[in-house]
Parts: sequence; structure tokens; C-alpha cells
Amino acid sequence: MKKKKIMNKNLVNILKCIKFILKAVAYITLEICYKWKWLVSFLYLVLCYILNSTIFQFEIVYKFLNHDFIKSITFNQFYKDVYIPIYFFELVGLILLAIWLRDNFKIKEYKQEEIKGVKGLKNANNKTPYLIKIKRAWVNLRMVVMIFNANSININKWQEDETKADLETALNRIIVEIEPYKNTKNKVKVTTIKPNNKIPQKIDWNDKNLDCDSSIYYLGENLFKKITRNINDTPHFLVAGSTGSGKSIMLDLLIYQSLHKGYIVRGCDPKMTEFIGWHNLTIKNFDFFYKKAEDKQCQIATTLENALEDLKIIDKELTQREIEFKDLKCRDIDKYNKIMSKKWQGVYADKFTPLSRIIYVFDEFVEISNKKYKDIAEDILDILTRIATRGRSLGIHLILSAQRPDHKLIEGQIKSNLDNRICGRTSDKPSSEVVLGKGNYEGNTLIKNGEKGLFVTNNGELFRGYYLDQEKVIENLHNQKVIDGEPNL
Repeated sequence: MKKKKIMNKNLVNILKCIKFILKAVAYITLEICYKWKWLVSFLYLVLCYILNSTIFQFEIVYKFLNHDFIKSITFNQFYKDVYIPIYFFELVGLILLAIWLRDNFKIKEYKQEEIKGVKGLKNANNKTPYLIKIKRAWVNLRMVVMIFNANSININKWQEDETKADLETALNRIIVEIEPYKNTKNKVKVTTIKPNNKIPQKIDWNDKNLDCDSSIYYLGENLFKKITRNINDTPHFLVAGSTGSGKSIMLDLLIYQSLHKGYIVRGCDPKMTEFIGWHNLTIKNFDFFYKKAEDKQCQIATTLENALEDLKIIDKELTQREIEFKDLKCRDIDKYNKIMSKKWQGVYADKFTPLSRIIYVFDEFVEISNKKYKDIAEDILDILTRIATRGRSLGIHLILSAQRPDHKLIEGQIKSNLDNRICGRTSDKPSSEVVLGKGNYEGNTLIKNGEKGLFVTNNGELFRGYYLDQEKVIENLHNQKVIDGEPNL
């Protein structure tokens, strides 16, 4: 009897281990799979809940296990400790799940064959490249990687726009990226996706994307990844787009993240409607050299005269920071805050507030070209130019916005430092060219009329910007009592 009990306990432990391993494999597989993972996870959890519910275990299963046939295969009293039918159903469910995953994510068999119909892809002997390998991209299972023998055709030829378009037609797939395969010269890696995949019409903002401890901003998503920008590397933004393109939502998104990071936001809103919800709002503690008692974390000017006053304060701040950083031999604002935090260690450590970055948002930037602002336009441009050229290491950044950007205003020192260029739908090709660069008309040709929230960057990334409901966010902040200078501590 003792041997029998020991054997039963060992069998119980073995079955538990098998069950745990199978569940772990299932969850890992579901996490890897992207397309239907939430649906399959939901169905699997429902199945597990039904099979392991109290009613099922103690009523139905108990009666079922009392059957003579079941007793015969459960080693007499063993069924009291382990419900074999539950393990059996879960095992069958996992097998069916594995079969479904295999069928849906299996790469079909292929033959090594030449790629025909692409005019530019021919070598000196008039031979075309051929496919030698195909596999799933594990970063995103919707993408398929094709490896080609290049047949001595230079990678630059593969990456030309005309060649890429012909290759997409020949493969009947959208090409995501073309690059050398493992740094070899005669093999090319082409990452593709099915043409029926489309960027969602709307992607709601999720506060899980908030990264308050870093200088990274989350802008949106496309089929392949989240689009982010680090203002330590590319410090200034230019956002453009015609009415209804979603430009205002993008600006709200940048302001919202800036406030949660503890940055100071100053801006100019000539239309007096875009940023009204953010005005006089304080979410986190902030600090800068020219701080006044009545200052709020976010303040918006509605006239260019008031904007010039704000810019003059920022210009003084810029000069003071240069002096302070030089005295402490700091290269940037992060280094300065590290040194100062060490100095404050001890009794006053809890009172130390790091020096905040300053974000200046200028909506409808082209307003300064209006003749009635001729007297102050030059002063505004001078300060903006100083911020654009010297602000990165000092933690002072620009976000300029316009419906129809003017190449006469956005050029020279300012434009060369606006590395983050985001363009929504534009009304004409020249406006797209001013934002994205010479000869780049994607803001007008790639984004169709009526597309709201779809943007293209100067790096050629097409993405859907996150939708942030400003009214809902401001209402939540009111409920949390973090407005009118009262920080959320």
C-alpha cells in the first residue's frame, strides 16, 4: 500500500509538472503570436475556467468519476487527488491550439526560383537574382523575410524606388525594408508584409506609453512598430498639416507627455483655441532659474507680443544655463542634474527638484510673417534661432507647427536643427517639400484626402498618431485636483 501511495504521489507530481510545462509553452506561444493572440487567449482562459470551476469539479466530475469504467483507469482511489478528465481536456485543447498556430503561421514550401519582371535587377550577364530562403520575422509574425542571392547586383540598386515598386509587384507583397543579409555582399534580405494589412483608422493613447523618467516621446504606431523620438538625440519638432489632418492632436500628445515628464511648457496660440485646456496647468514639480511664485508648469500666450515676453525669459534662461553648465563643467542638462543631486544629498535631499527641460510650442508659426507683426517678428526669429542651435544640451526645445509652412521662415539655422519633422496631409506639394525635404511630396501624395491622424516623417516612416482626447484628459486631471499650480505629489 505504501509503495502504491508513493507511486500515486510521484504520478501526481509528474502530471503537475507536465501540466505546468504545457501551460507555459502555450502562454509563450500565444505571446509570440501577434495576429489573433487576444482572441485565442480569451477562448483558452474560458476553457480553463470551465474545466477548473468549482461546479464542474465537485458535482459533474465527481459523478462522472464514480462510474465503474473511470474507476478502473484511475487506479482505485487516485481520482480523488487528480481529475484525469481535466488533464485530458486541457491536453487536447493545447494540441488543437498548437495545430491551429502551425497552420496559420506556417511558411509554405518554396523552390529556389528567379525573380522575373523587375527591370533594374539584372547583372552584366543578364541574369536575375533568385530566392534562396524564406522565414517568419519573429519580431512581428505578420512579416515574412525573404533572402535572395543578389547575383552581383549592388544593394543600392535594390533600394531604388523604381526597383522596389517593381519588386513589390512581382512578389505581391509590401516591402518594409531591404538590407544586406548578415553583412554579406551577395545576399539581400527583403522584409515584406501582405498587401491587405492596413494601419488602423484610430489608435487610442494609452498611459502605459508614458515614460516619465526618460526623454523619449511616443508619437504613434504603424504595422511594424511604435514610432518614438528621443529629444536628447533630435531635440526639436516641426509638425505640419492642413485643416483636419490631426496636427492639433499631435501637439496635444506632445504637450501631455511633456507635462507628465515634469517639463515646463510655454507656447503661443494665436488662434486662442488650440491649447486652451492646458493653460495654467501644473501636474508635476518643476524648476528653472527664472521661476516666479505665480508661474504654472504650462502657460500659453495668445498674442505674439506676449509670446515675445515669454521668449525673452527663455532666452535669459538659456544664457544662465550656459554659465551654470560651464562652471560645473557639464555637457548637458542630465549631467548637471546628477551633479546637483549629489550636492543636495543629506538633509535637503527630499527638497531637491531637478532642473526642468523647457518645451516651447509655437502653433501657426507663419503668423509672424504678417505685416502687422513686422516690428517684433525679427526679435522672435532671433530667439528661436538661438534655441534651435544651442538648446539641445541645455534642455530647451522647440515644437513649431503650421498648416502651410513658409520656406522663407523655416530655413537656415532653424530648419537645419528641426530634425523631427512630422507631416500630415498637405494641400499641395510645396508644403510637403518644405517639411520633409526637397523633392519629397509624400505629405501630399501618400496621405489621401480625409485621412486624419496619418503622418509621415522625414525618415519616410508612415504611421498613425495616437488619439488623445484632450477634453477627457483635462477632466480627469481636474478630478485628480492637479490643476491651478497644485502639483500631483
